[in-house]
Amino acid sequence: MPKPSVPDADAKPPLPQRVTLSDIAEVAGTSHVTVSLALRNHPKISATTRKKVCAIAKKMGYRPDPMLKALSEYRKQTKAARYQAALVWINLFDTAVYPPRYHTFGDCQEGARERAAELGFSLLPVCPKAEGMTPASLRRMLQARGIMGVIVGPHPKPRTRWRWDISEFSAVRVGYSLSAPLLHVVANDQAASSALAIRKLRELGHRRIGMVLSREHNERTDDHFLGGFLGKCMPGLSSGDNPFLVFDEPFNREQWQAWYERFRPDAVIVGGEETGKAIRSFGVRVPEDLSVVIFGDIKSGSFWAYVDQNDHAIGRMSVDVVVGMLNRHETGLPERPCCTLVESRWCAGTSVQKQPASARR
Repeated sequence: MPKPSVPDADAKPPLPQRVTLSDIAEVAGTSHVTVSLALRNHPKISATTRKKVCAIAKKMGYRPDPMLKALSEYRKQTKAARYQAALVWINLFDTAVYPPRYHTFGDCQEGARERAAELGFSLLPVCPKAEGMTPASLRRMLQARGIMGVIVGPHPKPRTRWRWDISEFSAVRVGYSLSAPLLHVVANDQAASSALAIRKLRELGHRRIGMVLSREHNERTDDHFLGGFLGKCMPGLSSGDNPFLVFDEPFNREQWQAWYERFRPDAVIVGGEETGKAIRSFGVRVPEDLSVVIFGDIKSGSFWAYVDQNDHAIGRMSVDVVVGMLNRHETGLPERPCCTLVESRWCAGTSVQKQPASARR
């Protein structure tokens, strides 16, 4: 008589059968295409059907297969990009070309155009003020052209509320100049940029490091540069020391002299090349008397040491965020706005010199 079989102790239990789109479609009484669109929150499917399908999928324990998703994305990337649609870059300045002082915003726009092309989109630059467009006419124009993805560039006036109905668009803003609408943000990691500049200056022996920003620059960055700077510098300072100067434009010698004589820095981080040039015009020898680091991409040669905020990469990242929203059919104001930060890089220049050991305080 044969012996009864003994279960293998090492045998693994059978895997539960994976729930498919067809399984959900059968229960929901619809097609698997409708299920696929509903689970991706596609606007072509009614809200009632989307809610019904999502509830059934949750009850059945449906989970997307990440490997199939990765394979699909790989196949897309290996194909030559073809233009799928257009995205729009909204320039909130008065002119279609950004002023020289704000050339970095143009770098952001160019990065966005480049990345959009790689993903099969064209990028349409629109300057509503220069073109005489109201928020309503801008909205109608985008609707007529079928443009759903929107990148809102920086506003010329910081902490501005821009009133525009974005309920049917996938939108992201670049930088912190807009206080509303509360969209997802792509920006430079400005607190980390301050920390990077401080670290490089300390490596060169500087100990009394100051920061000089215009009020407009400080507000445009929503205090992120200054906050990052104070977080790194204040713990090592004496009581009563004021390591920063936030000035009202135009920057003048009296503002500078009063702060400089009181704090006596051996290095300063400033919010733009114009401020660095102004300090030199006040009779300060750079770098003999004072090392100077600039925030922002410098186009006029290698004299200035600067922290490059990677504006081109910020523009590219803004496209990635918007395209991701389009793929997920996310429109309108996000429930929880997120901020995507891009790191800076240090660019050495002769405006910074190493402090001799005898000068270190």
